[in-house]
Order: sequence, then C-alpha cells, then structure tokens
Amino acid sequence: MPGHLVSISHVGYWCDYSEKRLPSLISMRNTHIRRMRRYITTVLSIVVCSIVGLTLSACDDSANSGANSGSVAIIASNRSNQQSFDLLSSEQITSAIDDHMGSTFYIISADGVPRLVVSIDSTSKARNSNARKKERRTYEVSVLAAMLTPAEKPESDMLSALSLAASSLAHGSGDRTILVVDSGVSTAGAMAFQNTGLLEPHADVDAMIERMRSAGTLPDLTGVTVRWFGLGSVEEPQPLLDTAAKNRLKSLWTKLIAAANGEVVFDDAPMMKVTGDDLPAVPEVTPVPVGAFELGAAPSLEVSLPDTEVGFEADVDVLRNEEVVKSRIQEAAAQIRSSGVSEVRVTGCTSSWGTAEHRQDLSERRAEVVAGLLENNGVKVTSITGLGYECPHQVVDTNADGTPIEELMAVNRRVIIQAP
Repeated sequence: MPGHLVSISHVGYWCDYSEKRLPSLISMRNTHIRRMRRYITTVLSIVVCSIVGLTLSACDDSANSGANSGSVAIIASNRSNQQSFDLLSSEQITSAIDDHMGSTFYIISADGVPRLVVSIDSTSKARNSNARKKERRTYEVSVLAAMLTPAEKPESDMLSALSLAASSLAHGSGDRTILVVDSGVSTAGAMAFQNTGLLEPHADVDAMIERMRSAGTLPDLTGVTVRWFGLGSVEEPQPLLDTAAKNRLKSLWTKLIAAANGEVVFDDAPMMKVTGDDLPAVPEVTPVPVGAFELGAAPSLEVSLPDTEVGFEADVDVLRNEEVVKSRIQEAAAQIRSSGVSEVRVTGCTSSWGTAEHRQDLSERRAEVVAGLLENNGVKVTSITGLGYECPHQVVDTNADGTPIEELMAVNRRVIIQAP
C-alpha cells in the first residue's frame, strides 16, 4: 500500500481500517528510495495482518507508550534549485520525527504558493510494545513519504510557508514545533531574495524586517520552536553559497524568526542527497544572485520596491496608498544619500499580464511616479525606464496552461532603484 496512510482503530477485538491517500513516493533509482517503498509495503502489511493477534495480548502496557502531546508542522518540498535529500537515511530527520511521535504532523510544501499537503495524527492506538513499534514505523514512513511531495507551483515562498505552519499549530496544545527541511533561499512573496537583495553583503535586513512588522506580514511564531535542516543546500542553476553567504542567510532567518517571537535552532550536519536521472519534473525556481563584497569598490546600490511597499491600483499608475508610499520613498532616499550615491536610475517592472507594449508603457509610467517622489526628496534621477515583464529576475507567474498565479504576479510588480 505505498502512498497510503493507514489508520487503525480498535473496537473490542476487531479492527476497522480506513485509508487516506498521501502523495505517491517519488520514483527514483536511488537504493534508499526503493527500500522506502518496499518498507512501506512490508510495514503496513505486517500491521494489518498482525494487529488482531497483538490486541489479544494479555500484557497491556499502553501506559508506557511515551506518546507526546502537541503539534508539529514540517516544511519540506521537492523543488528546483535545492538539493534533494535522502530522508530515509538521515538520522537527524528520522530522529526529529520520532521525538514528536504521538503528535499531529502537518506537512507543508514550500513552493511558490505553499499548501498543506496532509495532516497525520500519530496518536498511538496499539495495545502493547510490539504493536507500537510497528505502528510508530508506519507513521514515520508516512510522514517521510509526504515530505517527498514534489512542488506544484513555480518558485519558493518560505515566509508564507512559515505563516501557514504557524496557523496549523495555532489550535494545538502542548509543545509547538516547526521542522524545516529547506535551503532557505526564498524567491517569492515579501522576501523574494532576487528582488529584495536580502542575500547581498550590504543588505539592510533589520530595516526590511521592521517594514514587514509594520505591514503585518510577519508570521506569529509565539511559543514556537523552529528546527532548520539543510539551510543553504542549493543546487544548480542556483549559484552555490560561500561561507559568507550562508552566514548572511542564517543571520537573516534568525532575525526574522526572533522578530516573529519564535526561536530557531539550525542543524548544520551534512545530509546525504539523492542522485539519479529519473527525479520528478518540478516547476522552475529563479536563481538568486549571490553578491560578493569587494574592498575598494565604487559605491553601488540597488533598492527594489515591491508591490507590498509601493503599490499601484490595477493596470494604472495611481498609488493605492499615497501617504504610505511617500513615507517609504523618503526612507529609500535617506538610504541612498547615506550610501554615498549621487544619482540613480529608476526602472519599472510588471507581471506578465497584458501585451508587451502595454506592460512597457505601464511600467515606465509607474517608474516616473517613483522618480518624481525621489526628486522631491533630494535624489537626482538620471534615467527612467519601463521594462515590463522583461525586468531581470522575473519569476514565472502563470500555470502551465497560462492561467495567472496572482501571488507570483505580485512578486513581479515592482520598481527598482539602481546606482551607478
């Protein structure tokens, strides 16, 4: 029964079996993955065949089951640009799951539009130690199988995944934990690194987090402990992260989770990765530039103003909230002046919606609005350009059939300020 979670309930000496479909295991040639498939079949068959005999055991030691209370959210996705981990052979992951056995597991896929894949109640129903061992292994394999779910949408929005995880835990009792198995390189949502420059050496992470706090976009992680595995474990075409970039990435997520009133512990132990020619096809993820600090380099600057900070009404160059935008531009102007930059270029970007001509015209008019506000704050603007959807680092914002993905279209609507 691979790809199924079997919950077993007891009524007297009889058993009632119900099935809830989980995402199928990824078809891989990797030895460990094949072993996982065989093990799921074997374990579930053993449980189904032997449970009646086990419940008739005269020795009922259920009081010693060691079941945990509380809820656990697991953020994991099999997606582009990050390493595919061999979860079955990872002692760190299997141990973390086992530590929370007895809890409800919420498995969340961190693609461009994060979603709850499945919830698994691992409360023990077995009546003796032998049955419990088989039951625990069944739950463990079911959780691991769900964690291998391929991404459905392009990109990765880790901030929204954390928010969804926090919401999943909101009504739970006892300890609340989020296990993250992800590179941490986010390319969608408010923290799209390729647009915000948050992974760059001179990024003002504190200011960005404060803006997110003011806008109410931080997740509520009060009372939540985050355990993070695989941070910075990227795969081509994403450029590799050197030690400095990994340290910046760790510092960024540490600050953000602390600002959201949570705690985070990073497990830096290396994890085995899966290799093979038949890995599942998954949507694209935009590579994030990884800047290097150069001593003696001329002052340079890039500020990306996303739709959440400088938002326009749909399809026009009218600001949604003029006072909020003026405040943000005033802050950006102060940052520009303090950086030693004397003049800037302003570029407008849009989603893929509409014709190329319309996108270019709309993005240029929006860039002119921002340029005017910069000039009012003492910043000299030397050029104004509208590139529409042709801006660098745009994400794929439609499904395969061409239908729009609004969450990703919003990522592409922005104005970029650059120097020199």
